[in-house]
Amino acid sequence: MQVEAKIAERQDTFKKREKAAKWISEKFHNIIVLYFFLSILFIVGIAAGFKYEFFKGNNLIIENVHAQTVKQALREEIAKKSEPVKKDKTVDELVEIIFEKESSKGKKNYSKCEEIGKFNRYGFDIPGDGSYVCFDGDGDKVATTGWVAHKKAIGYSDNELLCYYNSGKKVEDCGYLH
Repeated sequence: MQVEAKIAERQDTFKKREKAAKWISEKFHNIIVLYFFLSILFIVGIAAGFKYEFFKGNNLIIENVHAQTVKQALREEIAKKSEPVKKDKTVDELVEIIFEKESSKGKKNYSKCEEIGKFNRYGFDIPGDGSYVCFDGDGDKVATTGWVAHKKAIGYSDNELLCYYNSGKKVEDCGYLH
């Protein structure tokens, strides 16, 4: 009986040691996971601190960041201006688009008309063969508005109308739209 008691005692001791080893292993695993998590948190904290300082702008100096931002802003502005004209503009809106494209809203007059004290700020009826048409006062706006209204009335889309105004070709897309 003593032998069986010693065997049972050793098995009990072995189970206790096994249980202790398992408990230590689990705690060690939890500590490693916690250490890993804290390491990641520390690295993210450093990165966040860097970003905070970067955006705060107090301690970091990075050259050309503003220049690149300006370039991007200019690209976006150019993209806005170069988008094809959307459908269903009013006659007045189309006339304004033509006014902008032909003379930068009156800043540039057709030079042959300017020489004789007249106007053609809308580039109206200039065939490109050396001849020209000039107007007194707002005659160029009246002529352009009438032409645009007529083309809209006979079914031209806004893009076709603007392309035709510029090139004489009834197409849906052209360089004049961009």
